[in-house]
Amino acid sequence: MKPWKRICMNLLLPPGVAATILIVMSMIHSLDNDMPPAGTVFAFAYAYGIIPSALFTATMEGLYRKKGLSPRSARAVIGSTLWWAVAGFVFDCIMTFPTKLATVFTTDTLIRLALYLGLGFATGLIIGVIVTLVEQHAQKKAGMA
Repeated sequence: MKPWKRICMNLLLPPGVAATILIVMSMIHSLDNDMPPAGTVFAFAYAYGIIPSALFTATMEGLYRKKGLSPRSARAVIGSTLWWAVAGFVFDCIMTFPTKLATVFTTDTLIRLALYLGLGFATGLIIGVIVTLVEQHAQKKAGMA
């Protein structure tokens, strides 16, 4: 696969995947009344997720080019998963910083932390698997040509 395609996938997919997971989770748990419209969820995800996404893309491309990490490897999937789990944790800390100082270990803050960690973990895993599968498909296609 051409590097620019991988860069676009790593840059643009994560916020959309996270927003989709949130929307599906709200539909499964019948939380539609509490959830804003899908367009708002996607706009929020891209507004808050584009900076970590750009940092992730730059980091992964650096690892691919300078360190020899294969985009088709399990290490790339694990790296993606860990990156986005940490991003979920950082997002939780940023969003709840004023209240977190007083209420570090309450049930609400721990549930919210688990939600963002889980959302980041799932997003990273999905992105890593998608990029790996597309890379493998491109390699097979190039081998056949």
